[in-house]
Amino acid sequence: MSGDLAILTAAAFPFRSRARVLVRSLRRFHPEVEVFALSVANSDPGPEAFAGATAVRLENLGIPDLPGFLFRYTCRVVAIATKPFLLAHALDRGYSSALFLDADLWVLDGLGGLLQQVRSQPLTLSSHRSTPAATATEELRLLRAGTFNGGVVGVSAGRSRRFLDWWGSRVHADCRMAPEAGLHDDQRWLDLAPGFVAGCGIVDDAGVNVAYWNLDERPVVRRGGRWFAGTAPLRLFHFSGFDLRNVTQMSRHSPLPLTAATAELFAEYAQAVVGEEAAVAADSAQDEGGIEYLSSHFANGAPIPEVARSLYAKGASGAAFGDPTRCGPGSYFDWLLKPVVECAGRSSGEASRGSLPLPRLWLEIHGARPDLQRAFPEPCGRDRKRFAEWEHHYGRSEYSLDSGFLPDIA
Repeated sequence: MSGDLAILTAAAFPFRSRARVLVRSLRRFHPEVEVFALSVANSDPGPEAFAGATAVRLENLGIPDLPGFLFRYTCRVVAIATKPFLLAHALDRGYSSALFLDADLWVLDGLGGLLQQVRSQPLTLSSHRSTPAATATEELRLLRAGTFNGGVVGVSAGRSRRFLDWWGSRVHADCRMAPEAGLHDDQRWLDLAPGFVAGCGIVDDAGVNVAYWNLDERPVVRRGGRWFAGTAPLRLFHFSGFDLRNVTQMSRHSPLPLTAATAELFAEYAQAVVGEEAAVAADSAQDEGGIEYLSSHFANGAPIPEVARSLYAKGASGAAFGDPTRCGPGSYFDWLLKPVVECAGRSSGEASRGSLPLPRLWLEIHGARPDLQRAFPEPCGRDRKRFAEWEHHYGRSEYSLDSGFLPDIA
């Protein structure tokens, strides 16, 4: 890896077909640019896994505590949280500039202007809008998501390197969807970037990163066989939240209806993605180990539930357990099932005489649910049996838990 500029993307396995569409569209307009793709899967992607883009391995990105990082986040979030590490990796390997593009972007025209911006500025960001929205409600929704969209981020060697280290440290510890905590995965951290990086620039091409959040100011039309966003050529469309199982809806994030023009655009994109799914399926069939998330199961085969990831991310585990997927004495799995007592009006501690111990995992679930606290105010005491019945009949399915996480209530 060395040269003038690299374009990078990352994809969880379910998005690999979209990443292939992105790569092919990049090759169509920019065959001269080197393209790299990160796969968040167990398998080692072959040379054609991303339609010819060079595959990048997670273990080569220098991510601190990689096992903990993979355990803390789901497959989708890991593909998001690796952005600063991918960009830094490209700069460290000799590229003078690098551009990250989300896997659900589609190139529809030349990106010369964008690439030139990335080459000439230490940091290039794409704002969600360039004009005020029709209502304050729409703008407040965007403010919760962040001023800038993390789907298009460009860097150049030099002043941006320290910023990538900072951004990487933040998403490594806290990349989650929590608007109440001021977080929107990786994006809200980018709001601070203009103050950190002198010369930080904003994409000035209205045809770049067009999506449901700015379509009112950049209406999509087709003229003479060419796509436009308002008066600008449509260069890069972002199909954020588009579900191929519901092609009549633009995004699961917005009720914005499809127009005649956008319906045509989305239908063409859906056809392109479906056309790549056969190649992805064939790749999966040839992989004896199965193409799945690197950290999807504990060592005993139990699927890792989201609540176990969130508790780990809170720092409850620390670094004392080593590989968090390990099982057995002294493991994180063992710690989750260790019984403790924490009832209303009673302090935390080890299980004591006269109580019915509650495993830490279920203690976390109970503590996060006001409805459960109302229904079972003393889950370690008089409500223990009823709470255990809820665990078996409802909690297990609600939290997608393996039977190994269910306490014995005999």
